[in-house]
Amino acid sequence: MKSESGQQQAALDFFFKRRSIRKFQDRKVPDEVVRDLLKAAMAAPTAGNWQPWEFVVVRNDQVKIALSGISPFAKFVKDAPLVICIVGKKSNHWAPFDCALAAGNLMLAAANFELGTTCCGLDDEREGKGREILGIPDGYYLYSLIPVGYPAESKKPHTKYNPDRIHWDRFEAGRPETVAGE
Repeated sequence: MKSESGQQQAALDFFFKRRSIRKFQDRKVPDEVVRDLLKAAMAAPTAGNWQPWEFVVVRNDQVKIALSGISPFAKFVKDAPLVICIVGKKSNHWAPFDCALAAGNLMLAAANFELGTTCCGLDDEREGKGREILGIPDGYYLYSLIPVGYPAESKKPHTKYNPDRIHWDRFEAGRPETVAGE
């Protein structure tokens, strides 16, 4: 989808480039790139600047295999060169939002570095299993697993923009729901 303003197209293209990647090349992501991804993640805004997050970077194959077994939606995690796990303080009401913003920043930075990612969110049961595997203490919640690597699949940039999901000034109840791409 093209911008109505040609000047803004480069910015939109940056966002459209990020795609969910589940197949990765057998190629290590350099440590300096991982640090840059984490810098981008930690540049996310947080409520009160509390920064309630911690990040667990997993490269160990056995740990990745264990993590891939906690959810049927995360089976491909074992094949990624690394997995960045985002953890937040349970005592911070805003941690779920702040950690989600950090995940978004991380995934956008990864796309800009020609890396693929997917955000694997966890429900309470799966989160507990992941926390146990990673040795995360009780005062923290494991919000997401983000496999990172050089893509072994190609997906074209796209948007999920859907004008039917936009309400102006007030929510318009009763409108039929539509899905982008229908």
